[in-house]
Amino acid sequence: MLVNNAGIAIEWDGKPTDSEKIRRTLEVNLIAPYAITEALVPLLSVSDDARVINHSSQLGSIDAAENMWQYVSSFMTIGYSTSKAGLNMLTQIQSKTLGVQELQSLQHGFGKDRSWYGSCPHGSWRGSKYSG
Repeated sequence: MLVNNAGIAIEWDGKPTDSEKIRRTLEVNLIAPYAITEALVPLLSVSDDARVINHSSQLGSIDAAENMWQYVSSFMTIGYSTSKAGLNMLTQIQSKTLGVQELQSLQHGFGKDRSWYGSCPHGSWRGSKYSG
């Protein structure tokens, strides 16, 4: 199992966003999971139960930006949210093209009651507890 869990949110430093922050965020949150997964495909392909999990965020959801803006706007930044939206699409494309047993995007975010939660295709979790 490969878990791409690394991520940065450097735009939350209180300083204005610039192209370098966006570039760095995309590099860590989107390009690195792509490169690591591609590099490990030969190893994953020898497993009968290969799995890849990309740790994404509700802040990468276009639907959340549209329908939950009042709750998430203070957290949505151009670099971070764009990188996580891209990671969601990367996960979808790689799940169709790499031939691993399971490739999914694990997302976390904030509910309408401002509580932190997470979800994945096999269940949901709050905080660090997963139940599937």
